[in-house]
Amino acid sequence: MTRRFNLVVLFCFILISVQAQIKDLNYHYAEAKAAFENEDYSGFLTHTRKADSIRPFHPTLVKHLLLGHVVLKNEEEAKKSLALLLKMDASIDLAEDSLLAAFWERQQDLVLKIKKEQLLVRMTAEKSFAIADPYFHPEGIAYDQNRNRFYISSVRASKILAYENGTLVDSITQEQVPLASVMGMAIDGNTGALWVCSTLMPGIDMVCPVDSSMNQVYELDPNAKKILHAYPLPKGAMVGDLTISKNGKVYVSDSRLNQVYVLQNGVLLDTIKIPGYSVQGVTLDEKNKVLFVADYIVGLFRVNLKNHAVIKVINQTDPITKGIDGIYWTGNRLLVIQNGTFPKRLNILKLNADQNRITETAVIEQHRTDWIEPTLGVLVDAKFYFVADSQWPLYQKGRLTIEQPKNLKIMLLDLSAFKVGR
Repeated sequence: MTRRFNLVVLFCFILISVQAQIKDLNYHYAEAKAAFENEDYSGFLTHTRKADSIRPFHPTLVKHLLLGHVVLKNEEEAKKSLALLLKMDASIDLAEDSLLAAFWERQQDLVLKIKKEQLLVRMTAEKSFAIADPYFHPEGIAYDQNRNRFYISSVRASKILAYENGTLVDSITQEQVPLASVMGMAIDGNTGALWVCSTLMPGIDMVCPVDSSMNQVYELDPNAKKILHAYPLPKGAMVGDLTISKNGKVYVSDSRLNQVYVLQNGVLLDTIKIPGYSVQGVTLDEKNKVLFVADYIVGLFRVNLKNHAVIKVINQTDPITKGIDGIYWTGNRLLVIQNGTFPKRLNILKLNADQNRITETAVIEQHRTDWIEPTLGVLVDAKFYFVADSQWPLYQKGRLTIEQPKNLKIMLLDLSAFKVGR
């Protein structure tokens, strides 16, 4: 195969929400492609770097960076790109890639070392209870301490199930509340209200009809199954997670518009813009002065809630912070669910005193082949309950496709055994 053919195969379209970024990204793609085909490898690497600065941590772009460094014989930089590629996806194999096979062969010691670390199975969590409906597609979980009750949300069933002692005892459906795809949830410990993210999820074969009027955040009375307050969302919003402060303020993440809404008493108090690409989980520190926000592409952000100043949390440890979904503050440390890498894992992150740098990472769950995909969880004292079998990987052309139906697990992880960050 020629280099021209391989390069065409490597290039792909990457969706960026901001039109100006799309234009710049496409420009640098085109320039990099032309430079490579003209054997201007310095130009190829320059434009690939610029594209990477617009959309970082994309596997195709990282592979292009690796290719640029290899053809220019930048051995150390090539090794860094290779390491990053493997940390994003430890299943990758470049042995058959005509442009990179020789470099891949030379770096087998590095490859095997990283793969050994990344693919090591770590199993600590145990099953707490299970959802019997194999097509439920669970996503979020909340806990009512007063009733010892868990609530589990569904992406496709427009429904919330209630469990006590592992037994299904109740549900909230579209008959009571106009729910669409139900994502993150939380119980207000002061009022007992259940806060719910209801959003439109394009391309999902929903069980019930949904429309734009259901794209809201709800404050519910879970016992009466009634809406206490409803917060309509801006056009194009896609809310995914929320967290509640001690004084009742609710912080809701929007992964499409990349912002956080601050809600209370039926009022949208504020909107905090996050300079990321796909905002996911949110959590508050112990004093409720800082909000941590997970971005699926570039990692973590820290928001000073006094002035809403947003900074990127710098990762000084080896594991990358791409692909974080749920995030939880526990004992001066962050517990994160990382499902945007292969393999998927749960990590505990220790921060410095200023809470702007990750200084230590402990991988506590990794490469669990008995899970489908972990997403969101809830802390109950020193125990962490989380959805392990969210079914995002099982969709084919928008339809949930299950070859072997099975119960969907809620896992329990005892955090008292993990000392990192204490």
